[in-house]
Amino acid sequence: MKKFFQEIKADIKFKSAGPGQKLTDSAGEKTSKGKSPQLALRQPRQGPTDEAQMAAAAALARLEQKQPRARGPTSQDSIRNQVRKELQAEATSSNNPGAPGTNSVPETKDEISPHLAVPGVFFICPLTGVTLRRDQRDAHIKQAILSHFSTDPVAASIMKIHTFNRDRDRVKLGVDTIAK
Repeated sequence: MKKFFQEIKADIKFKSAGPGQKLTDSAGEKTSKGKSPQLALRQPRQGPTDEAQMAAAAALARLEQKQPRARGPTSQDSIRNQVRKELQAEATSSNNPGAPGTNSVPETKDEISPHLAVPGVFFICPLTGVTLRRDQRDAHIKQAILSHFSTDPVAASIMKIHTFNRDRDRVKLGVDTIAK
């Protein structure tokens, strides 16, 4: 038991001594050694060097020269400009009816509000690449799938099932039925 308590006392003494101390040092030696490094560390602080002063002056000069910049174009402005360019390109292509692959989007200028960011929401058909409004989208996709039916009836049937059924169970049931 005595040895156990001596080990605990030595452990406590070791933890309380701190780094750089010996367990065999007496308390008087600690104070005399401890004061001399602290005096060396507490010397008065010197001013910044010439290089540091020059760097600080340059940083202050940069801050003073920096003026508030004018507001650049926002992402909304860039999107609006891109849509406007696309619509103008479509309008010019619709003026030339003989051009192959024209995507015609009828514009209704009386319905467009000036407060909207873009004149409308358009969808691109993944099968044909034609740009359509939402009300035209489903009918056009159905027509495109039916035209694809003559080349590959199984793929067209699967596309029809996936496109027009929102419930996953029905889609799985339909695909399983075709697979049989």
